[in-house]
Amino acid sequence: MDNFLNLITTQGEAIFGSFWPMVWALVRIVIIVLPMFGAVAYLTLWERKLIGWMHIRLGPNRVGP
Repeated sequence: MDNFLNLITTQGEAIFGSFWPMVWALVRIVIIVLPMFGAVAYLTLWERKLIGWMHIRLGPNRVGP
């Protein structure tokens, strides 16, 4: 794993130069934030389905009896 991170660091410094720390920080932020966005979207869908079930509806995009 250390070899892989060293490879990314050396290649990043070679490609981006002095902007590499900023690019690396943005990459780490995206790696952390994207799964959180997915989790929020999934939990929102689950919450809407739960509320629809409590109101005896089929779901958030269909009308039930």
